[in-house]
Amino acid sequence: MQDANTIGTVMAIVGVVGDVKDSPTDARAQAAFYEPFLQSPSFGNYVALRATTHAEALIPAVREVAQQMGNDLSIQEIRSMEQVVAAAVATQRFALQMVGLFAVVALALALIGIYGVMSYAATRRAREIAIRLALGAGRVDTVRLLLGQGVRLIVAGLIVGGLATFRRKNA
Repeated sequence: MQDANTIGTVMAIVGVVGDVKDSPTDARAQAAFYEPFLQSPSFGNYVALRATTHAEALIPAVREVAQQMGNDLSIQEIRSMEQVVAAAVATQRFALQMVGLFAVVALALALIGIYGVMSYAATRRAREIAIRLALGAGRVDTVRLLLGQGVRLIVAGLIVGGLATFRRKNA
């Protein structure tokens, strides 16, 4: 394929194909045209084959046809379309995996931090909790008191984070 701006005056249109994107990350299809290999031989040409069997089963036949076409024709690499697409989006996939990994680490750190704050608060209030239990408060009431404070902190953090995100989106 060559850029549409380099079309010569000797060409004739023999067919029209639909829009084709050269890579999965292209926003739009680029203008291009196809020409026969024998009319304009060059290095770096690609051949696409559609088959109903596995691509690996066709490799010997493809190499044999290439040898029959001429000695100067060589096949450097044979890949399935799944491999081509996987290679085209490998960078984006890696970046998203790293974002996911960092999100999991951030969540773990946040949970550890919340546990630490709640543990510190409970330790500081150990005397108060002991007095409450001695005066007849149930364990469920005491746990509910401590967890209620933790839930209030979490809700406050979610509200502040949500507002910060909302402001950032609208800025």
